Amino acid sequence: MGNQTSRPTEPTPEIVGAILGRIADGESLKSICRDANLPSCGVFYRWLLEDDKLADRYARAREDQAEALADEILEIADDGRNDWMES
Repeated sequence: MGNQTSRPTEPTPEIVGAILGRIADGESLKSICRDANLPSCGVFYRWLLEDDKLADRYARAREDQAEALADEILEIADDGRNDWMES
């Protein structure tokens, strides 16, 4: 068998930081957890249940995510390049 790495089951500052950063940038947790180097969604949710500080950081990342998505929506709405008007 080749070198097969298993998905993480314990949180590290690097893994948690990567997940929260990607969430804050607007990516969904489901999409993030598809990364073979990161935990499954179920494992991440278990971490949230076991660590109140992580749960608080996750809530903040979700707030940042909402802001990032709102900014993206406004940019799309304000961009007239693909607008089509019939005269």
